[in-house]
Amino acid sequence: MSELKPCPFCGSTNLECDDQDWDPLPVTCKKCRAEGPTGCDDIQETKDFWNKRFNDLEYLNEKHTYFSKELKIAIAAWEAVYQDGKFDSKQGHKKQILVWLNKQYDEKKLSNSARERIATLINPNKKGGAPSSESKQELTS
Repeated sequence: MSELKPCPFCGSTNLECDDQDWDPLPVTCKKCRAEGPTGCDDIQETKDFWNKRFNDLEYLNEKHTYFSKELKIAIAAWEAVYQDGKFDSKQGHKKQILVWLNKQYDEKKLSNSARERIATLINPNKKGGAPSSESKQELTS
């Protein structure tokens, strides 16, 4: 059986993973109480999912035959703009995405056309434009 990697949230190795014949329990971190995954068929699948980390994803492996630099940058941009409540709803989506891309990559590292493709891809507002006056007013009420 595989060993468990430390908790991805707090780094603790004080983990619990019990196997019941009918339903494997998730891995639980005794320090921060993080737990997961659920719904696995057996204890080995539970441990394999626990041990899977973002950096282990094949599509982000720069050595993979079909690695896409733009995809990796798009994921990083999405996380930077939308994760953990960072998005400023008073500004347009595309503007915030492009501001982040411009801060991270100069024109030699990322072309303007690549910036546009990435901004279009991760922008959830497919209609475009800044938020309407009504939307801004609702946010301040």
